[in-house]
Amino acid sequence: MQFGQLTNPTKDVLKEVKSISKWADYVEIGFEPPVSKTSDVSKCVNQINKILKKNKIFAVSHFAWYADFASSIENIRNAWVSEAKKAIEISHKLNIKKFNIHINPSKGMTKKSKYMKNELNNLVKSAKELVKFAKKFGIEVMIENITEDKFSEFKYMNYVVKNAPGLKVHLDIGHAFCVDKYREIEKYFKVFGKNIIHIHISDNFGEEDDHLQLGDGKINWKKVAKLLKKYKYNGTITPEVFNGTGGAKRAAAILKKCF
Repeated sequence: MQFGQLTNPTKDVLKEVKSISKWADYVEIGFEPPVSKTSDVSKCVNQINKILKKNKIFAVSHFAWYADFASSIENIRNAWVSEAKKAIEISHKLNIKKFNIHINPSKGMTKKSKYMKNELNNLVKSAKELVKFAKKFGIEVMIENITEDKFSEFKYMNYVVKNAPGLKVHLDIGHAFCVDKYREIEKYFKVFGKNIIHIHISDNFGEEDDHLQLGDGKINWKKVAKLLKKYKYNGTITPEVFNGTGGAKRAAAILKKCF
């Protein structure tokens, strides 16, 4: 397994890459405001490549979690798809092979099934466009599960992945734990198997996505490690603990000790 860290969108992306590269196997570059927008990352592609090459590490991409790929307003949906395509092009310049989006519903939409189905189909449409576009650059698009929202149930994730051929899965352990504890985590491995190509880890108390350090919440990380071994996961894992480079490095060490 390889461990990395997500850049902080409130800090200069180049400084973040420099800091993370001192300990990690890879850098997860966030394309997100206020100071890590697509245009911000684009300005320092050459410098980032030099840092990655110097430290013999690689990068993956993480697009803004609130991107409205499910919008029923076509101009808005198209705008987000267009921005994601720009990020994919930049990712290619950074030799990135994994690009992350989220199964995020359109804000303000009702939970009535007929409207949710429309949102899901809009999301599928966006995912198909991005998968097709990214394939030209040898990049895999992966979709991340969420929590505390109407698309948090597994059945919605399964619907999108099944209907967007080539779309891979990014499993956030903390998000899954909030939905249905270890049953939810194992469900992802059982159903998606090798289509899971990236993982986020952080702790919580099973109700909200607290992004706590491993061991500070209710998740038993030895149980998680057993599931990773059981399903032979050996890919990239990003501690998303939101307490700096030291916290991410410590989280990686904690999980490693659980194996």
